[in-house]
Amino acid sequence: MDPESNSSMLIRAASEGNYEELCEIMGSSHFDKNTINQALYSAVCKSQSASDHLRCVETLLNRTGNPNYKDSNGVSLLMIAARLGQIQLAELLINYGSSVEDKDKDNRTPLMYAVESCYGDNVDVVKFLLEKKAKVSCQDMNGNSALHRSAERGYVNSMQVLLDFGSFINAENKDKNTPLHLACKSAYDQCVELLINKKANIHLNNSQGKKPVDLCPDSIKHMFEAPQKCNSESISCSSSSHIEFTCKICKKSVAEGICRACHDVNLQYNIQTFQENHKLIENYAKEITELKSQSLDLTKSLKCKAESCQNYKKLLNEKENEYKKKDQENLAALKTHKELILKKEQEEKEQKAKAKEQEEEIDSLREQVLNLKNEKKFLISELDTLRKRLDENQKESDSNNTVKKTGKKFQISYLKPLPIPEKNNGISLKDEVIGFMQEIEKWQEEAEVVYAELTEKIRRLIKKKFPSSTVEIYGSYATKLHLPSSDIDMVVTNVEGDKREILRIIERILRNQIYVKSTNFIHQASVPVIKVRTELSSRTVQIDITINDTNHSGIKCLEFVNRLMTQNSFIKPVFIILKELLYVCNFKEPYTGGLGSYSLFLMVTSFIVKQQDFWDKSKYEYSIADFLQSTLSYYANANAYYSPITLQENQNGVQSPYFTERDSFDNYLSLTVIDPLNSMNNIGFNTHVIRLINIFRTAYFNLKRGSLCDCALPNSALYRMIYDTKENINSFV
Repeated sequence: MDPESNSSMLIRAASEGNYEELCEIMGSSHFDKNTINQALYSAVCKSQSASDHLRCVETLLNRTGNPNYKDSNGVSLLMIAARLGQIQLAELLINYGSSVEDKDKDNRTPLMYAVESCYGDNVDVVKFLLEKKAKVSCQDMNGNSALHRSAERGYVNSMQVLLDFGSFINAENKDKNTPLHLACKSAYDQCVELLINKKANIHLNNSQGKKPVDLCPDSIKHMFEAPQKCNSESISCSSSSHIEFTCKICKKSVAEGICRACHDVNLQYNIQTFQENHKLIENYAKEITELKSQSLDLTKSLKCKAESCQNYKKLLNEKENEYKKKDQENLAALKTHKELILKKEQEEKEQKAKAKEQEEEIDSLREQVLNLKNEKKFLISELDTLRKRLDENQKESDSNNTVKKTGKKFQISYLKPLPIPEKNNGISLKDEVIGFMQEIEKWQEEAEVVYAELTEKIRRLIKKKFPSSTVEIYGSYATKLHLPSSDIDMVVTNVEGDKREILRIIERILRNQIYVKSTNFIHQASVPVIKVRTELSSRTVQIDITINDTNHSGIKCLEFVNRLMTQNSFIKPVFIILKELLYVCNFKEPYTGGLGSYSLFLMVTSFIVKQQDFWDKSKYEYSIADFLQSTLSYYANANAYYSPITLQENQNGVQSPYFTERDSFDNYLSLTVIDPLNSMNNIGFNTHVIRLINIFRTAYFNLKRGSLCDCALPNSALYRMIYDTKENINSFV
């Protein structure tokens, strides 16, 4: 592989936060400093809280990465971390030598980038940078300080921190606007109230001759009606008569000049302190003379007492030596006694541990015996049912032979491919979708008994081992969006301790069960999971078991998904058909580059709500077939992936999609699906977009080719869309 492809792979792995791939690439090749710096820049730009970007950044910094790297506009890595609100990333960069005083082409510092963030008030980052000795009163090319920017954006918490660290409250920019001018102009009443309470000068005029009260709306002008009191305790003043911002006595700037008010206050203060100090000195002199006379008397009495104390010390030393000998003898006896007690306690603990192990083994054996008895009963019943099914199948095969002779056509099944059934021009795509959903609902009713029995068994096992725990079900099975290929997602809550150790205990318990065929504990994932393959009533079911923590959002998504499906009945059939398509094409696992079910659900919901709103306004008569074709056509186009896909809830409670532009430093085509429950979480980040577009494009072609060609094509349109797409995709790869 050539060096250019290695460099691009390194940059891509850093951008995606793929720590393992990045380490593998760096271990197999040698890269120059420029390539490492580009990869470091990409990792910082794409950094997220719930990802491995932080580990990638640390690895690149250890491999000669420049912590003070800047782009063509002079924007440093610390500036980007401050704007994104990533305090851990900012701390890592500063620890590796990033400067808090760097400036870009517009003379802006990382502190200014922190208060200019689009992600809200980054008060934690602002306070962290100030604690790292960032200059609080720096100004950019337009004369704006960090206090100006936070007042203009309404970040009152950041303003409070900046003022606590000594930011000049009456600083003026090129237009002679103070922070109070900008807060009034933007109508942020909390910011205006804070600045007035901090004794900001309300009488200063900007370059247009307007005071702050002239720029604010009528709703907050009442804040300027109360007379502003001068803070006599502080030496700083709010007048604009200085040569620069402050005077020498105020000591908040290095500019020359002292105002008249500060001079008079300082002079009065010095005279008062001098008089008070003179009185204190006279009082101290009198007290010293009195203390000297008292000390002479005390020294005489102390000498007498010292002699008597020496005699007492001799007696005490003799008695202490006697007591020490006795104590040593008692300690030796106590040691021997304690050793005997410890030996007995250890023997008792070992016996209790052995007894517990034996009891656990007996309980497990009893459970196995009960399971074997139940399995025996179940197998006997299954034999009876199988015999009945064999008789029924024999009858159906006889009837099918008669159907072939009479020339009647086959009935199409959508759950598995049939051996080239005849084409039925009388069945529309809408009828095929309805038939497909009826087949799915019928299968769900048949499988519900086995699924409920399996989940109840696993719930009882976990509850027995962890009595305070609760086991809940989420995901596609809980929302009735599951297929024969879907897993059952279970989460354990209300347990304390290391979640990986708890999952190992659960895995050991499950291994002893007859209905469990295999287990796989994936402990390296951000959310550790046990993948269990079970078999009950001749049905093989995959079950995923996790522990609830801060990174787990499955339970929260359950109510959200159910609410969306009740608002729009077209979401469920389109989602289930596309989910079956991705399963057939082996593209459903996110950790292998596939598209997860939650990401697919948000994509389908986003488009259907938007398209239905458009069709309702244009009075177009639509059906479920129209939504299926339109969704495939839309996501088969690469232009649909250049903007993030997200949902926003309006005042009427209806979900509507909106798209936002990417940041200027994102140069890669990737799927961005924003989680509505966590706006900082991109759940479609690992998806291979090019392969996803190819699947949707091929499926759309297979769905439409019946209307483009007059030849007699085998199977139905929905069958071709799902199963022929797999063959086309495999030949493409």
